Order: sequence, then C-alpha cells, then structure tokens
Amino acid sequence: MEQERENKIIVTNQNAGSINCVTKVISSTENCIQVLINNKKTLIEGENLHITKLDIESGIVNFEGKINTLKLSKAENGKNFLKRIFK
Repeated sequence: MEQERENKIIVTNQNAGSINCVTKVISSTENCIQVLINNKKTLIEGENLHITKLDIESGIVNFEGKINTLKLSKAENGKNFLKRIFK
C-alpha cells in the first residue's frame, strides 16, 4: 500500500497560498480552485483567484487572490466509499 505523503497548505494574509502534494488540478476559476491532494479534494473559494505556479511533477501549486474559504474532503477511497454507499 502506498503511504500518503505529508501535505501542507499555507495561506498568507488571506490573499496568497501554497499547497504541496497536489496530484491533479480539477478546476480553476476566478472564484474557485479545486485540487486533489492524496486522494482528497481540496477547495479554495474566493475572489480574483488565479494559479501563479503549477508544478504537478513536484506537486506544488501557488495561488493568489482573496481567499474566503478553504475546504478539505475525506479520502475518496477505502472505508469512506462504503459510508457513501450505505448512507
């Protein structure tokens, strides 16, 4: 079984941020950036958001804009999958 890498999400003054361990950028608009980190969806909501650096090979995404909300989801595999089926 592959071990999860430790991830970091850094937000600076609510107007810039950095995330590591990103495996995929799901979507990016001025109001929302969605990325996948260790099989977990991460959602950044705000205004005038844009990605300033994207390096999927090293798993780094830097972004700027007014950050209002940061949401992390549970893993999209394993036990949580069964909980979603039997809700």
